Amino acid sequence: MTSPPHRVRRPAATTLTYRARTDGSPADHTTLKVYPPAGDAPTADCLWVVFIHGGAWRDQAQTKDLGDSIVDSLPAHWGGASINYRLSPAVQHPDHVHDVLDALSLLSESQGFTAKTRVVLSGHSAGACLAFQAFYGLYMQQISALASGPAGAADLGMVFNSIVGVVGSEGIYDLVALADEYPAYVSFIEPAFGDRDHWAAPSPQHFEWEKLVTDYTKFMVVQSREDDLLSPAQSTAFVRRLTDAGWPVQFHLVSAGSHMDAIDHPTYLTLLRDFCTSVERAHV
Repeated sequence: MTSPPHRVRRPAATTLTYRARTDGSPADHTTLKVYPPAGDAPTADCLWVVFIHGGAWRDQAQTKDLGDSIVDSLPAHWGGASINYRLSPAVQHPDHVHDVLDALSLLSESQGFTAKTRVVLSGHSAGACLAFQAFYGLYMQQISALASGPAGAADLGMVFNSIVGVVGSEGIYDLVALADEYPAYVSFIEPAFGDRDHWAAPSPQHFEWEKLVTDYTKFMVVQSREDDLLSPAQSTAFVRRLTDAGWPVQFHLVSAGSHMDAIDHPTYLTLLRDFCTSVERAHV
């Protein structure tokens, strides 16, 4: 009787600190968990899947460790990372997304990203909002840096140009519409974003997506029908906004359990793996 094939295991995950604390936030809130790929190929040459947790920008129980089951479901020759970021009310927007950008910068530096590196950003709930904010923010920062010379834009461009996909699951994309549908959610929106007058600008639903349409980067939005905290309204409106702006976007309304169950539900993990495989093949 033959033995079952041996499953290649990736090296043990490591934790890196991407920002020195100055505001009293817990030390772990400015860390990045890195899951190196298996095999002998240079880490910069593989696909990297980066997870950003949710938790309404305030839940201490949701951390980078939620990325463990997601990365474990992916091929071992892909790299993985999971980002912690500072939470409200200790900090307020745009500090959350600045943390994500700093973490991506450290990931790029520590793994030696090159022009061959491909990255898929994935986020759940508030993390989905952060994933799209980070992608759009990288573009806007790159444009700003070009004004001060090519050297300033180079590092930002390396990270931005590596992103071949952005995935949102059970995402928050429009803070104004969220509060209109769920008035009780103002309790976590205000500490994270301030007064209502400041909610539209940081909402991905209201970004000027027409400015940066590209065939290079693909989007996927996933929403569980059984989500007990968010209706499909956020996702369907956001997909319509992206489509109207000319972006290639996949939308999947699926049965993947409750809001928290959907994080690593087999249906979602299969969609994520298939999406990442498709963008990897498109950029060989």
